Amino acid sequence: MMFAGAVGRALSVLFVVMVAANCGAQEPLGKPGCQDVRMEPGDGGMYVAFGWDRVEHAFDKAAPVLVCVGGGPDRRVTLTGTDGISVSPQEQRTGGQNVALRFDITVRPGTSGKLTYAQISVASGMDLHAGLSVTVTATANGWRFGKPD
Repeated sequence: MMFAGAVGRALSVLFVVMVAANCGAQEPLGKPGCQDVRMEPGDGGMYVAFGWDRVEHAFDKAAPVLVCVGGGPDRRVTLTGTDGISVSPQEQRTGGQNVALRFDITVRPGTSGKLTYAQISVASGMDLHAGLSVTVTATANGWRFGKPD
């Protein structure tokens, strides 16, 4: 039994690496893969991973976040921010592809908060997966992305 568990974990790690590499191939930022990837389990083997940089961004100036979504049926992916955090566009479709969708985030001065994503089936309109994705923390001169607590 321990051997089966170890093999399962090894295959899971391999799958995560392959998925992150696949998302990175379509990343519009010119950087390999999704940095700071955080995997979330989903129904039916669906997954999502988030990529962002670690630099301090100026207030009121957009910075990108990538939402890497697995292939399968076409899904609408939404990303929303708490007060003072704007997302553009707020929704994108996967087209049934394994893609890294780019969302631009703009933060008002002094604002900290959270980004929350959702995946919705285009065919049924049913919510497939939703949750907290990335935090935004104000600094003295700007703001940074971070992992949720």
